Amino acid sequence: MNETASACPARYEYAGLFQSSETWIHPTRVIDTHEIVLVTTGAVRLFEEDARWALHAGELIVLRPGRKHGGFQESHGETGFYWIHFRLDGPDTLPAAPLKTEDSARMGTLCRQLLHVANAPGYPAYAAQSAFALLYCELMREAEGQKSASRAADEASEWIRINSARRLTAADAAAHAGYHPDYLSALFKAAYSLTLKQYIARERMKLIRSQLLTTADSLRTIARRLDFDGEEQLIHYFRYHEGLSPTQYRNLYDHTHLNKA
Repeated sequence: MNETASACPARYEYAGLFQSSETWIHPTRVIDTHEIVLVTTGAVRLFEEDARWALHAGELIVLRPGRKHGGFQESHGETGFYWIHFRLDGPDTLPAAPLKTEDSARMGTLCRQLLHVANAPGYPAYAAQSAFALLYCELMREAEGQKSASRAADEASEWIRINSARRLTAADAAAHAGYHPDYLSALFKAAYSLTLKQYIARERMKLIRSQLLTTADSLRTIARRLDFDGEEQLIHYFRYHEGLSPTQYRNLYDHTHLNKA
């Protein structure tokens, strides 16, 4: 067996391509192998134990052995996905959440290549393992890229939280993180379902609400502390995001007891 295949910590078992134009739902079962599911067409709705995912073209999930999985909802229209069974010889460091592949065409090509060498006559026995090793390496590379993106969003979010007393912009956060604002905003959308601008506003509003509820300071004092150009700007900002004025918000909790040391 060649070096690439022998160094791979995963052993290929079997694979296929599922395609349907009928109403369809994945059967419920428990298997003894890992399984990669890479969606090519339509939507595939899968569960594994208590987790549920609606996977679309270009997304994949790795299902674990010994866990019940299946479909939690029917798929309608054209549906397609590659399924690849394998066994791990080492620790499981594969992604537990769905992975949006950076280049779904490349992953699809590797899947097609694997099926070809596994099923076409004339290839040696190690060919399928070699093809699978390339696919597995690509999967791990994609997973590591997703982890790096998640770490970047986490680090930027912490910086935003710490600095939310300042008037931050998306450009400020992106410059600190070393990314283009659009790219960092996409990372935040994937990680928090909020754009970068929305996340900054959320953290700033959390700080303003805390100031209103945990201090008896005037709006003018709070505005100065939180880098607003005066009380009116604070009122306008708060009303835009909360739907009521800071004073109205404070009055909702006017029975809160404040202790001072």
